[in-house]
Amino acid sequence: MKNSVLKLLAVFLILSLAFVSLGCTDSSDYSESNEANDESSSSTNQEDNQPDLEILEYNDERGEYGNLVIAGQAKAHKDFSYAEVKVKFYDQNDAVLGTSMDNINDLEKGEVWNFEVMYLGTNEEEVASYKISPGTSW
Repeated sequence: MKNSVLKLLAVFLILSLAFVSLGCTDSSDYSESNEANDESSSSTNQEDNQPDLEILEYNDERGEYGNLVIAGQAKAHKDFSYAEVKVKFYDQNDAVLGTSMDNINDLEKGEVWNFEVMYLGTNEEEVASYKISPGTSW
């Protein structure tokens, strides 16, 4: 009995290590932006070295009710059943104020998506800068 418990424990440990080594990661490669519009990617398409989800352009603007909105366009270089764009907001001391995102389902290769990410904090005047990136996509 003791031997079978040890075997079961060993199998569990091996499976756990395999799962951890495969990883359940999210792309968090943010590209800084408050000055210029940079391109970002969640992962790279090996065939043509283009990002799978490319942020074409973006800017910050005020929404209908005066709230801070990061609006832009992203282009799919492959089919996605789900894709997102994330924005991380910072104050003047580079402290994180929060994150927010916009997402879409069924984005096809070659399609351009108009995204809008709204700052959800209570005091937009605190936002001194932000970083934008494609988020989780599959």
